[in-house]
Amino acid sequence: MEFEREKALFLGNQLREFVAFVHQSYRDNTYMSDKDQLYRLKNLVDEYKFQLLAEEILRINQFSWEAKGTEILVGRVRKGITSIHNYIENNRNGLFIFSARVYTIKTACKSFTTF
Repeated sequence: MEFEREKALFLGNQLREFVAFVHQSYRDNTYMSDKDQLYRLKNLVDEYKFQLLAEEILRINQFSWEAKGTEILVGRVRKGITSIHNYIENNRNGLFIFSARVYTIKTACKSFTTF
């Protein structure tokens, strides 16, 4: 179960970094020319509470593997990341910089095959 715990910690860290990247990009607007698309992406990240989900995944798996709690949280992340992935795909010209991080999170979610 140590491998499952490591996967959960990886997902939590990636999710936390994605949230920080979206918020920093919105604040600085260095990668985007269309502020409205980035604002909508920031709202989607906040709507699905990715920061809270990331912190909770990291907290419950900090010392030992917690299967039931992680199952619920990963399900919520999958739901949110699917919606965000679709939004980024529809606005690829302006949000291409986020597609790699979303792909990493989707792949990490898929690695939990028991759910």
